[in-house]
Amino acid sequence: MQIIKLLRVLSLLIVSGVTQAEECTSLSQNDVLPKDNVIVINSSGNYCIADDIKLTERSYLNHGWELMYDSPTPIAIHSSNVEINLNRRKLSSQSLHAKGAQGISVFRVKDILIKGGGVESKSIKAIGVIHNPPGTLYISVYNKNNKRTTCSLYSPYCEDISYLDGPDKLPPQYQDANITIENMSIFATYRGVQLADNHNTIRNSTIEVDDNTAIYLMGQYPVIENNTIIIHSNKNGDTETQKKYNIQIKDGAIKLRDAKGGIIRNNRIIYKGGLFSGKAPVAINLLDSKDVLIEGNTIEGFENLVRENGDTSYTENNNTKK
Repeated sequence: MQIIKLLRVLSLLIVSGVTQAEECTSLSQNDVLPKDNVIVINSSGNYCIADDIKLTERSYLNHGWELMYDSPTPIAIHSSNVEINLNRRKLSSQSLHAKGAQGISVFRVKDILIKGGGVESKSIKAIGVIHNPPGTLYISVYNKNNKRTTCSLYSPYCEDISYLDGPDKLPPQYQDANITIENMSIFATYRGVQLADNHNTIRNSTIEVDDNTAIYLMGQYPVIENNTIIIHSNKNGDTETQKKYNIQIKDGAIKLRDAKGGIIRNNRIIYKGGLFSGKAPVAINLLDSKDVLIEGNTIEGFENLVRENGDTSYTENNNTKK
């Protein structure tokens, strides 16, 4: 009899623990701020998505009575130590006129977990999940007059320039971010995931884009494992940007910068182009990334597995090219 009572008590404790672990702040379409076209998370804690959230661009008249448009972002995270469980729901953002629709924006915070659902972003330069770090990331470069200046790594002009090519020859300074994306399905017209700073992870997810680069990570010790990564373009760069800045853009389905100690493991990386589009140039592009481990990946539709630029070194094991 005492054993039965003990088992009942243990059962109640287990159920109570599960309930507490699953407690979260529910977010839905009703939580969108109409003026800003976004749901902002300002406090640490666990959050869950109660239903699909779909946002389109907001139009308004400026002071000159011109019609203007703002691109949407369903979720903006402005606090560290946040976990979001999408509960198999989808966050959708779409913009026909404004550039830069985003699914989830992580703004100057760290220790974030995003899991268990879908993100879809459609516009010019749309990104599924983007992280804006707290620090300013830049390198020193020479301007047109051959004088020293600084350039942000978020500028298309500097994205593919090695720190070794600048006058200071100093790498960017990164902080720890600890952003994890897992069990997600992300589609974007431009980039699926773009994260900065150290110790970021993408695992067990599908990342698909209409453009050249599905994942772009800046910072040390990134982990990309057990994902399906799909790109639909092989033009190896934004031709308009190349003409504007007179540069050569070096893209890959996965693009890493300053990714010392990075791991790219057990991913399926696919180029799906048109019938007569040929192959994409490269699956993985590394810039100033030392001691990167690339193993157990399968690539389909690419000419080469890796392109290395700047101060880069990597180890390759058991990768398959189809």
